[in-house]
Amino acid sequence: MKFKYICFFAFLSFTQLAYSYNTATIYVNNILGNDRYDGKSATPNASTGPVKTIQKALDLVPISGRVEIINTGKPYLSGNKLRKGGTLEKPLIIEGNGAVISGLGIVHENEWTNIEGNIYKRPFWPMSNQLKSSKEYNTWIGIPEIWRVNERPAKNCTSKEELINTPGGFWWNKEEKAVWFNLPKDKKFSDLTIELPLPRGNGSGMNVSGDFGHIIIKNLRSEFAFNDGFSAHLSVKNLVFKNCIAVNNCGQGFSMHDKTQVEIEDSFASRNASSGSCDVGSAEVSYKRTVFVNNSFEAGIYTTENVNAKYEDCIIVNNRPFEQIWQIGKSNIYLKNCLVVGATDNLSLAAINNGTIKIESCTFSNGASIARFSNTRNGSISIEKSLFSDLKEIVATKNIAQISFKNSITDISNSSFKDSELTNTKISQKNNFAYHRKFGAQLPASVWKLYNTYNK
Repeated sequence: MKFKYICFFAFLSFTQLAYSYNTATIYVNNILGNDRYDGKSATPNASTGPVKTIQKALDLVPISGRVEIINTGKPYLSGNKLRKGGTLEKPLIIEGNGAVISGLGIVHENEWTNIEGNIYKRPFWPMSNQLKSSKEYNTWIGIPEIWRVNERPAKNCTSKEELINTPGGFWWNKEEKAVWFNLPKDKKFSDLTIELPLPRGNGSGMNVSGDFGHIIIKNLRSEFAFNDGFSAHLSVKNLVFKNCIAVNNCGQGFSMHDKTQVEIEDSFASRNASSGSCDVGSAEVSYKRTVFVNNSFEAGIYTTENVNAKYEDCIIVNNRPFEQIWQIGKSNIYLKNCLVVGATDNLSLAAINNGTIKIESCTFSNGASIARFSNTRNGSISIEKSLFSDLKEIVATKNIAQISFKNSITDISNSSFKDSELTNTKISQKNNFAYHRKFGAQLPASVWKLYNTYNK
């Protein structure tokens, strides 16, 4: 099988540049800061001092400048958009210092409309596209826990009847594009602080959009965004997200669009209401040492249209309710040294359409098969030096011509493939661990540390 090798990532070598080139720094502090300040000092002094919001800092920072976000322990507002970049020699840097960006916003009493009794509603239509289009669900799925009362998760109800019997509970009436709330009889709205994800800007925690490049965004966490955690649009080039954490967002964890060229390193996406990653258009994206786990209503990773995406040293496990990997349109996916584990053995681990998936030195486990083909004529998979275990079958018999193996190992003894179709691929026993260690993913310790640190 011919595979269009992905070779679009050499441009990302600029990440090795020293970060000390930049001298113009804008400081952000959401406790001490004020957006009337110039942002040129970390502490207030007369007319100078840190700005209060990230968006103001992004507006003020010069080309090839630096934004220093002070981690105060208080979340910053989401909906931030960067509209400028740097140069190859002097990239623009956003240093998050572990700060949190949150899409949660307080909903006040005058924003609710009474329906009957203690039941109230307000508009709510987040960027959870697969869930919004699903005819099976007329409710929020419960992950992430986006309804908050007095800074604690509130009950997510799955029907009007359940809501009526649940004081303090919420029900997303998808048909009405509204969320309903049962105000406890002994409470007034003034007694409660009600928060849920609200649209600000394009709804993402951090978005980069335009025709520029050479940007490094690092050490940031986005949660409860109305849209995606981190995203890019138009033709941004040489953009790096490093050590960025995307959890509990209403859209995807990471989503790159159009003609962007992006690298995501040492990052984590979990419990997002859509996929861990969704890359669209003609984007060229590389994920290195990144974890996608427990995302709740799409695949773990998702490419569509004409995207070229590479995943190296990644963990893709337990994403629901569909396959772990979606290749849609004519996109190309290259997986190298990745661990892919299904949430259920009733589903294949990947779904492939008209493009290609190349699998090299990976471990695939717990699924109905390696992949299902949504198009029986097009789409292809090539596999080399990989390990497959706890699968019911390799792939549907009718798709044999669309998949090729080389130097791999599987514990599937009832495979419909002939020896000639599995080039140097052996059938092994599940307990032959010494042999298994020669095949499949050998993940860096840093990836397991990411998984163990944030998978809570």
